[in-house]
Amino acid sequence: MFGNRNSLWLDVLSADPERGLVLEEPAYDNLILSTGLAGGFTNKAKRPTNRLIAPYAPETVATPAVPASGQEVANRNLGPVQVLILTADKVQKWAQTDSRGQGCTLRSCLTPGQTSILNPGDKVRFNYQEPPRWSWKGF
Repeated sequence: MFGNRNSLWLDVLSADPERGLVLEEPAYDNLILSTGLAGGFTNKAKRPTNRLIAPYAPETVATPAVPASGQEVANRNLGPVQVLILTADKVQKWAQTDSRGQGCTLRSCLTPGQTSILNPGDKVRFNYQEPPRWSWKGF
């Protein structure tokens, strides 16, 4: 898919791995409704704001590495993720930005057990002396 701002009902019954749905670089703000995506999906979108609505539980969401201090990481999944903070002793400030560039910087500590929701395309950034540990979960 190369387009943007489309609604699409898509069922893929058979496909090679990671070829069921391929969102190419220019694809953004698309809504995909599906009861089955054999072959899964590949998200190459430069602006990862595409969404998938499906009646089944999301596949396992990989937890990315914590970026270098001051760098952002985006939720490139097709649905929201819950970010669970496991440790964060040496974080001075952190920021969360939505897919449109709106956000805020928080000059406060993170605490173990704290959660945050990242929608597709949302970004998070930490400034730290020692990186926090986290876990991502799709829902």
